[in-house]
Amino acid sequence: MRFGWAEVPRGDEAAGYPPFVLLRPAIDHVDFLSNKLHWDAVISADSVETWHDNFHDFDINARMHWDEPEELAAGHVPVAGDWKLRYRYEPDILDLEQLEFETPTSRGSITGVLHPKNSALDVRLNVGSLDPWNDFIHAIAGTNPIAEAAVRIGGSLQWIGKITGPATGPEFQGHFRGEHMRMRMLRWIHWTAS
Repeated sequence: MRFGWAEVPRGDEAAGYPPFVLLRPAIDHVDFLSNKLHWDAVISADSVETWHDNFHDFDINARMHWDEPEELAAGHVPVAGDWKLRYRYEPDILDLEQLEFETPTSRGSITGVLHPKNSALDVRLNVGSLDPWNDFIHAIAGTNPIAEAAVRIGGSLQWIGKITGPATGPEFQGHFRGEHMRMRMLRWIHWTAS
């Protein structure tokens, strides 16, 4: 690899990364709420990066494998999964060819395109217990984390659907089924919606 004025057309990487719990603070920001999931995993990845000049037309293709860690970080949930993705900087598009995950109480898959102005994602989500998802749900809803910390959301759900539109106001479409749902004083034994 040469630096300076020379073009650097491609990089191939096969890497073992630090546990996800250590990487999360580097990528956590208001529009990417990964820290609110409280996931922990050991990530290995193979990637190919291409660009020219000073990272113009940066493009990365990657396959990642997530394993449950031998030592789980306090207050976190182990997660395993396989991801295959492509990120293109210039159009700011993340193509998710495969994103599959599994925790002790949930599993899901996401495919499609994530874009700030026009996302189109297909989602399958099975959650046996919503308790570990509370912080993430409150963050997506934009609720006050201090005021809402006492409002626990419980139950289980299955959602098969799509997330479309801009990141600032996505639309959720699909089929939802919840059981033993609870929030504040409300409780549902069974709830289905399309």
